[in-house]
Amino acid sequence: MRGVIRVRRQVAALMAILAAVAVAVVVSRPRPAPPVASPSSPPWPAVVAVARVYGESEPTLDEFRPTTTEVDGRPMFIVFLSGHFRRGDLKATHLEFSMLADGSYAWGIRGYDDAGDVWLDDDLPSSR
Repeated sequence: MRGVIRVRRQVAALMAILAAVAVAVVVSRPRPAPPVASPSSPPWPAVVAVARVYGESEPTLDEFRPTTTEVDGRPMFIVFLSGHFRRGDLKATHLEFSMLADGSYAWGIRGYDDAGDVWLDDDLPSSR
């Protein structure tokens, strides 16, 4: 009878050790990096195409912020440019807009200068 009790204790101890090792493996396993929501920078040809609509063919990229759309979480950028932008008789030295990461759509195009906002277009006009 003592031999059976001893074996049971050894099995229980072995099971406890195996459980501790399994927990240690799961806890120490490296976690995968979160998925990248967008490319590392906005698609330059699409950025220049937006600037050209406002009369600037060689804009300077001041800043961009990768983010996602609020509605469906699609990768996008908020883009900040400097240059000589025009909308009719209005002139601005900076342009800010949102753009899908693939460059297929731009919106919220804001022309501004040091004094403040000059114009805001909800969507990119098809032609000017």
